[in-house]
Amino acid sequence: MESPRANDAPQPRLPQELLFLIIESLAPSNPDAILPSSHENTKCLLALTRVCRSVSQLASKLLWRSCPHITSLNQAQAFAAALECLSPDDPRRPTSLFLGLCRGDEAAPTANWPWPRHFNEPAPHPGYVSSSDMLDLGFSGSVIGNLVQGILLSLAPTLRRLIINMPLAAVSSAHDGDSLMRLLRPGFEALVNLEEFTSVGDSFSFRSGSPEVWATCWPKLRRLSLGSPVMNFKLMASHPNLETVVISRHSSFHLLMTGNVKSYLARALNTQRSNSTPDSQAKVPFTLVFVDAFGSSWTDLRPNNVARVLLMDVGNRFADTFSHFNELDRDRKKVLIPRRWIQQHALRGTLWETASAGYDERSDFSLLG
Repeated sequence: MESPRANDAPQPRLPQELLFLIIESLAPSNPDAILPSSHENTKCLLALTRVCRSVSQLASKLLWRSCPHITSLNQAQAFAAALECLSPDDPRRPTSLFLGLCRGDEAAPTANWPWPRHFNEPAPHPGYVSSSDMLDLGFSGSVIGNLVQGILLSLAPTLRRLIINMPLAAVSSAHDGDSLMRLLRPGFEALVNLEEFTSVGDSFSFRSGSPEVWATCWPKLRRLSLGSPVMNFKLMASHPNLETVVISRHSSFHLLMTGNVKSYLARALNTQRSNSTPDSQAKVPFTLVFVDAFGSSWTDLRPNNVARVLLMDVGNRFADTFSHFNELDRDRKKVLIPRRWIQQHALRGTLWETASAGYDERSDFSLLG
């Protein structure tokens, strides 16, 4: 039997400052990186919110900053409910968000979304996306639209960086799809403080004839990444702060090969300069990057030295992931590789720097999660 003196001896404890350093090491070294819910560091931070008050406060702050990663309806509902618990001036309100309502690198959403059926079915292999146009609504477009709109409106004052994987081009006017689009647009329009936006594999267009949200509603936007958009160089050149545009799967790639992209972009930039005041002419040089599986080396094109147009070949990326594709799948593989590359670099917070370098970064990196 131990003596009372031994039982009364103080237990060794870590200094609080050292404990906080250990907890902070769970956050990504790159402040722009976003961790998924399946990541071990995310799970650890979540567990730490159930410890003492001081530890919980720090873990909660890091969760909001580094783990705002939504890939299912259940996650979106939980995220929206948690946002309601934060006051408008709460410093934990997130400045970044990944809204992945389409199959990405994690499992399929736990509930059906108003996207093509294949986005919710188990994929035969990682990254699989079929060309089916069938819709399978488990929840109405208005229900989902209200949920996403509420999240975006709540985050509008603080959100600076947004990554989405939402195939808006696949939304049909049937099955309440029109309601979905009408509800989504006001949510995106409210993001007036947005500085960086990435739409993975989608042109981010709300029906033909309507103004582009990124061009008309986001005055602070500096970096933009879209999939197969209609190339409107006039909008790009006239945006006051836009510095970098990253495009994947350019829908009119022959324009690039004939050099017309250079002339169109240069004409738009020169026209904008001639119509601008001296102050507005001092904007940061514009960079346009095409990310694709070219099968040839990239080229740096400089239209009259007013912009950089870069071709970035990522054709050798994820060779193992898509090694089972046969010759008939070649075109689909060329679509999936740039999409996967852009999403992973966006989540790692390295998209803009890597794309602007204009070459295929060959160093190995593991998938988040």
